Amino acid sequence: MPSAPIPQEVIDNVIDYIHDDRETLTTCLQVSRQFHPRSQKHLFTTVTINYPSVPRPGCRHPAQRLLDILLADPALARHIHHFRVFGFVEGYYTNKANAVGGLHLRFISCSQPDTVYPSLFALLARHSSLRSFTFQGNPSIAQLYEENRGLLPTQNFSLLLMNMLRKTRIVELNLSRLVQFPLARVVDSAAHLKILHVQLMMCRRSDALGSVDEVKFPVPADADANSSKSNLGLDSLELDEYSLSCINYHGFYASSQARALHPFSRLQALTIYGNIVLMEGVPSKIIANAAATLKSFSWEFLREPYMPVAFNHGASLNLESAMNLRSLRFAFLNCDTVMSIYIPWVVSSLKSISKHGKLEQLDILFTIPGPSTYNHSFPDTFCQLFKQYDACASALGSLLADSCKFPALQKVHVVLEYHGYEYSWLQLHKDGRSHWRERNVDLGAVEKLGRDVREKFGMLWERGMLDFHIVRVDYACRGLKFLDRFIQ
Repeated sequence: MPSAPIPQEVIDNVIDYIHDDRETLTTCLQVSRQFHPRSQKHLFTTVTINYPSVPRPGCRHPAQRLLDILLADPALARHIHHFRVFGFVEGYYTNKANAVGGLHLRFISCSQPDTVYPSLFALLARHSSLRSFTFQGNPSIAQLYEENRGLLPTQNFSLLLMNMLRKTRIVELNLSRLVQFPLARVVDSAAHLKILHVQLMMCRRSDALGSVDEVKFPVPADADANSSKSNLGLDSLELDEYSLSCINYHGFYASSQARALHPFSRLQALTIYGNIVLMEGVPSKIIANAAATLKSFSWEFLREPYMPVAFNHGASLNLESAMNLRSLRFAFLNCDTVMSIYIPWVVSSLKSISKHGKLEQLDILFTIPGPSTYNHSFPDTFCQLFKQYDACASALGSLLADSCKFPALQKVHVVLEYHGYEYSWLQLHKDGRSHWRERNVDLGAVEKLGRDVREKFGMLWERGMLDFHIVRVDYACRGLKFLDRFIQ
């Protein structure tokens, strides 16, 4: 007696359960045609093109296989929601022996036009439901382009990209390691763009966001009138210290009309990565431009190689104008030598927004200094640095506990991380084995610091508003991403 066929909805539910297991999804394609539609949907949801770290002449174009698949079945493109390109390069590296017999890398410019991406972008624009696009250049070649004042990608490729953005509904754009990139024109091409992440980027001033300069840039000949609508403003922006050239902060207030149409005038979330001294006050200018709409601000600080004696808190970050700020997040990575400046700065920043009374959540992460910073002879006695933590925690706790200043505050997350190797020692055994053992005296100091911090935030703890953790550093995930693990 023949068995009854499995209902399609049952098959779809099973495949949905393994949606992120590409190997199993590929195997499902070989089971039955009933498995094809759902498996293909998940396999093509996110498409990634990886360039080799050292491309060589004559190698197959990394995107050629995808183009061949889509040309054979263009309907598959409708499943693509996220398209990612890593290590992009329009040229090659080649090894060549020098006079002394060693090897060095020599850059060769690629004079042949790209024949794959024009067809691929055309297919994506015509058939896909693209929602996000990630475009990352090759680190080494990007550096060479920067040194030689070159463009990565070339103008022709940028035109192809802009044309695709005009014809799709991309919401999120991630750009990294590109040189002299026409960022303002690209953002303007994506009428539906709301989320922009920019890291390790370099732009000309005329191509920077917020520029009021009128610089002519070619428009693709096949750009139709219906797709020429400009982007009216971003909802979320991520920016690092190396990408300041992407922001034309000199022209923020060139005219009232320019300010009204500024890409940051409707910004709701801003995330900054980098050293505060190198940011040149750009975050404050962006915040001032988005004062009425900004709801979330995050900053991941790195170790400061240099901190001026006369540190201007207000110029580095002024939150006073952010009248609707709901979430504030700080991550201080290995900044123990300047925490005596940073923590009072956080307190002063909170005071500046207390008059608005709309802050709902505060998240703080910082790295605890190693045991060399306190006196081993007195385990319960902390060095001056720990005393500064204690004093600032007391001031911060008292400020946040004032319900008149922060009536909407619901949760405060505080995460202290420490390097495990700084609180361990290597024990050697007679048989040659070895393993790391924690020093109880040192960890006792960390635990005491934790108790002191909880004590200073006592009122928040009693109200159930404090979420406090002391954890080892997770080198695979640090900073704001690590902080997100503790936020529910």
